[in-house]
Amino acid sequence: MTFINIKAYGYYAVIFFTVMLGVIIAEYKISEYASMTFNYFFKMTFVFTVYPLIGCLVGFVHIRKERKKEGKWQLNIGKLLVFAVPAFFFAYYPFLIYFGPLSFLSIPSVTFNQAILAVPSTLYIFEMILGYTVITSFYKKRNAASSL
Repeated sequence: MTFINIKAYGYYAVIFFTVMLGVIIAEYKISEYASMTFNYFFKMTFVFTVYPLIGCLVGFVHIRKERKKEGKWQLNIGKLLVFAVPAFFFAYYPFLIYFGPLSFLSIPSVTFNQAILAVPSTLYIFEMILGYTVITSFYKKRNAASSL
């Protein structure tokens, strides 16, 4: 690893931790507002959109490396099916089951349902996995003619 790589990763780490700190502060302020007004729509919207974007930010290094390569952009469908679909299901489980039309997909376990609703960090982890998987599913494939 060269000094330039260490410097680039250092910048990336500073940006990442600054964004994380900003998200934590924003979520705290939004939670305070939601508890005072009993309006949790904005908090849910914030959480459901920001944490997948953080996952995308983590996978940004992959996209940066792939962008330098030659070839056409491809999508790894297998990776999306194996990782992104289950991550999507568990990340948005409360919304899909309780507010959406997919109540028939409910997991019939009271313990699971209580745990996933009582511990929001579980949802955040699945949302970040979803964002990371989606962003790292893109890659460049070299054409047969360009490899000559």
